[in-house]
Amino acid sequence: MELKLTLQPVSCPVTLAGDRKLRKNFSCFAWRFVKPIKKPFIQSANGEIKDDALQIELPWIDYYSDDAKGHNWGLAVFPDSNNPPFEGGWAVRHYGMIVAGWPGCKGTTLQPGKQVTLRYGMILHEKSLTAPELLELKSFFLKEANH
Repeated sequence: MELKLTLQPVSCPVTLAGDRKLRKNFSCFAWRFVKPIKKPFIQSANGEIKDDALQIELPWIDYYSDDAKGHNWGLAVFPDSNNPPFEGGWAVRHYGMIVAGWPGCKGTTLQPGKQVTLRYGMILHEKSLTAPELLELKSFFLKEANH
């Protein structure tokens, strides 16, 4: 599936920014899983992400787990390469949260009449996927995004 957010102020500039002191990004994309989560496995291009992280730079992310009833599920998120760059990186929590930190703590000001579009490919899956399988899905999303 694809998530596409288009932001455009109507009458005056709008500044979006997180909190630098608390290292909390402002984000237009966040996903929170329902608890309870059992043995989550989080990975990206560099392998497994074993610890919770704030402001980690990742090209994509995959969160996989099972719930207390033994149901397997996962979500892979691929930002479109045409999205504006975000200095904030991702926030990842093993209790079930993924946040793509655009525009981050530094922030950005959106001008009236000018659009900013953010696109994310999202794959919901019921089995653990390997990094090569995820890269293939990312390639498919990016190929489709450019058509």
